[in-house]
Amino acid sequence: MPMRREEFPEVHIVLVAEPRRGYANMVTLLLYSLRRNGGPLRTAPVTMVMNGATMNDSASRRIQDRFAPLRIRVMPRIPGPIFASKFNAMYALDDHEWETMVYLDCDIVVYNDLTELLRRAGDAGFAAIAAGQQSFHDYRRLLSLCTAMATEELESKRDDRFSTRYPLFHGGMYVARRSHIESFRRDALAICHDLFSQRYSSPRQFLRFLYNDRLLNPKYASHVFERTAGKFLSPLGPYCPLWCTEQVGLAAAILRNRVPYELLPDRCVWNRPFYPDDGIAPPLFHYMRGIYPIDRNRLFDGAWVNQYRDDPQPMKRQLAELVIECRKDMEAEDS
Repeated sequence: MPMRREEFPEVHIVLVAEPRRGYANMVTLLLYSLRRNGGPLRTAPVTMVMNGATMNDSASRRIQDRFAPLRIRVMPRIPGPIFASKFNAMYALDDHEWETMVYLDCDIVVYNDLTELLRRAGDAGFAAIAAGQQSFHDYRRLLSLCTAMATEELESKRDDRFSTRYPLFHGGMYVARRSHIESFRRDALAICHDLFSQRYSSPRQFLRFLYNDRLLNPKYASHVFERTAGKFLSPLGPYCPLWCTEQVGLAAAILRNRVPYELLPDRCVWNRPFYPDDGIAPPLFHYMRGIYPIDRNRLFDGAWVNQYRDDPQPMKRQLAELVIECRKDMEAEDS
């Protein structure tokens, strides 16, 4: 049964952006898609966190005028990996403003009714899809070190729905309850920062980082050496890629603080170029750079738009059509 807006009056949507043109373009497309396709949540209030500095005044005014209710809040950039700045979302709202927060990465667009996310999240304190396959080594031990949980308790958290066999969430979108977020947000940020910075804590740690992340990680190793290293070499100790430290911090903090979580199906934040198996448009589509190398600075007028519009893969066509519709509506408003 469809949900009505009055059933969740205290849902707040939060974005975290950088003060750059590419982010202004992505935010414009995301907010346009939200107000157009979000179902009952299309009128939900939005807070956009700017890391370190705001956009120029004219860009800020255009976004706020077009997509109200919208607030832009400048917050200090969090040191460490760039992904750590996403944790600003957890501190962006005043207590009286929300009970449920929906966090969205800027390279996400809304394709369908967002209340599906809330229905599937139920009463859980946190809900997200699983992280994709990553170059982890001994993730269980890494979690043990990050959570300080006893072996028996950590083993009870084993969940084979995750490729890592223990919780690891995709950080690009999540649903969080105010009643739980205060218990884990500080730990999430601290763990993420510690994982990122420990490679400089001693010469031994730095050499281990170079060996694990620059020698064995397929992202950096050459194709021939990668095949050789995979046969004869193993990572030293527990290991995760640097860009995954945000995901590990989030998962470890949720486990450490015993936050009840719900694993959302992948269709909730879809990133594949074809439709989900049920043939229904997903609530969210994530055109992440690793799969869709679109020039974000030319999001509305790049050559990719016509290429995707004629592509046989439906999700690419739908993204191009959304951009075209957004561009036409903005031109009509400005004329």
